[in-house]
Amino acid sequence: MGIRSEAIRDNLSKISLATCEKSRAIIQAPNGNRPRGNFNQTNQMELDNMAANFIKVNMVVSKRENKEFKKVGEVDIFVPPVSEITAVTATAEIKKGEDGKDMEDEGLPVFTDDRMNWLYGAVYAAVKAQARNKLQPGTATLKDNNKIATNWDELVAEGVRDGAGLKIARECKAAFAEWVSKQGLSEAAGNTLITLFGNKAALQLQSHGTKEKVKARILAFGESLSEEDAEKFNRPVSSVLEACEAAEEDALEGI
Repeated sequence: MGIRSEAIRDNLSKISLATCEKSRAIIQAPNGNRPRGNFNQTNQMELDNMAANFIKVNMVVSKRENKEFKKVGEVDIFVPPVSEITAVTATAEIKKGEDGKDMEDEGLPVFTDDRMNWLYGAVYAAVKAQARNKLQPGTATLKDNNKIATNWDELVAEGVRDGAGLKIARECKAAFAEWVSKQGLSEAAGNTLITLFGNKAALQLQSHGTKEKVKARILAFGESLSEEDAEKFNRPVSSVLEACEAAEEDALEGI
């Protein structure tokens, strides 16, 4: 449990932005001054088509003030559709070194196509994020009942974005928002609580005091649920509770 699909979305956003920038550079460069590389006319048309097909997603931008996040605006980002991703992976080739051997970086293959390197980097980052969130804060020791994923079933077990899982997550968020509305909180406090419940990445970066308050509210919410709803919402609620347990310094590791 913890940050799963967020890591993938963030990295896919980087992939899309990098590809769009590369496409614009090719289009805007004056004749005779094109960027270096194997970008022939076919490559340029391919990149142009990819940029046009990217899925536009609205991203909320926040800044941290007094150890809390506040919204400062929104920006459109562009995510490559699955068809574009499969087009890149279908023709992926591992880059060869001067000795003729496959090139590697941190034990993983390096590809001839930068787009494939971005994609593989996104997967690698997601796998590391998942593993890191299964460790006890500040240690290399696994939390109880956790296991480092070694196959696809284990890798996606807690972060699957299938229709049923998303439906339950939406229902859980709606039930929590309804519960919060009946707790006599101010509008600002209620909105903050609902926002943090739905954004585990932001919740992990809150101060210890804030996370303890959020945790107490979530536990109270859990106690208010029927036995049926408690079982149905177990995964999303447990995931948020785990974010409350994350140490702030661990969440900032690597920045």
